[in-house]
Amino acid sequence: MEGSKLLINEPPLQALPTLARLLDVNKAIILQQVQYWVGISGHEKEGHRWIYNSYEEWNKQFSWLKPRAIQYHILQLERDGYIISANFNKDSRDHTKWYRINYDLLENLLKTNSDDTKNSQPTYHELTMDGTKNSQALPETTTETTTIDTLYGEFENVKLSDNELEKLQERFRPMRAHELIEQLSAGIKSKGYKYKSHYAAILNWARRDDAKGGSNGKNRGHTQEDRSARRAASIGAPITGRRG
Repeated sequence: MEGSKLLINEPPLQALPTLARLLDVNKAIILQQVQYWVGISGHEKEGHRWIYNSYEEWNKQFSWLKPRAIQYHILQLERDGYIISANFNKDSRDHTKWYRINYDLLENLLKTNSDDTKNSQPTYHELTMDGTKNSQALPETTTETTTIDTLYGEFENVKLSDNELEKLQERFRPMRAHELIEQLSAGIKSKGYKYKSHYAAILNWARRDDAKGGSNGKNRGHTQEDRSARRAASIGAPITGRRG
């Protein structure tokens, strides 16, 4: 039997085209995988099933994303309320997050976008996930090494490579990096800002905030306390964009 290692010879990750259209492909796949593990979880707390995982473990399942990108997507799903997090660890020093899905919010998302989901056309990503024939041409095969940017922010208009996202989260706290990305995303959407490099723009915006707030920005993410917090978060802490 003919085949290829790049075709399905292992359990595939799945997501409904409707969810991918409403959230973005990566977030839809992550949320669907959380749903899978919640469905077989034996951890029931406060009347709900919960799961927990580290970024490194999630990375084994979403191997095309770096841990930093996975962290970004999950933080955004938390911020938007689709994932609810808590801490049920017996050891107070264990900051591993537990997760469950906010099904009520998902149902509301579907209802408020019912007309859009009926009338919108599937995208290239949705077609390939859905298994339907794709009428668009695939990118030309090349041996040249390229950097693939991912679209971040609420409006999916901030272009960053995996390396650029990682550097932002190293330079600032992950939540601070998230805030800067969201600020730029809103600025591009509302005021039509245009930049050759969104990474450079974010650094400039951060420097501007530092100049206005004095220690507000400069000490954020750079103190020994912050560095210790980042190290602690990276050790076993559990848990970001559409490919452009």
